Amino acid sequence: MAYYDPKEDDESLLEKVAASGGFLLTKDLHLFKRALRHGIKAFYVNGISFYDQLWSIAREFKLRLDVNPERSFCPKCGGKIREAKKDEVVGLVPPSTLERYDEFWICASCGKVYWKGAMWRSMNRVLEKIKSEIPASC
Repeated sequence: MAYYDPKEDDESLLEKVAASGGFLLTKDLHLFKRALRHGIKAFYVNGISFYDQLWSIAREFKLRLDVNPERSFCPKCGGKIREAKKDEVVGLVPPSTLERYDEFWICASCGKVYWKGAMWRSMNRVLEKIKSEIPASC
């Protein structure tokens, strides 16, 4: 489970991570060092650009950079996404989307519907760009 709240103060955030047994990803070097001093597992996200940052995370955690709805969670609420039949999403997506696409996924928690539209293509372009820049030895 991921958690993000830009308004959360450092102390409260560290307490939450420690209590959950989670892992802290941060671009804040001071927060990273504090986490380590408190015995909290943490990773300092290095890099200036989004691409550099994602690449450093993918390399460190040996992540596969692909979008797989069967292994994905809803970016809106964190719920599990499941495949949905076309007739399940009638009224939940624009009629033109129903005409153009055959594959749909729906969040079991909040009901948000996903399909392989413009956002999907954009995410895949980003991931392909990052993968092409990762040295073969990583």
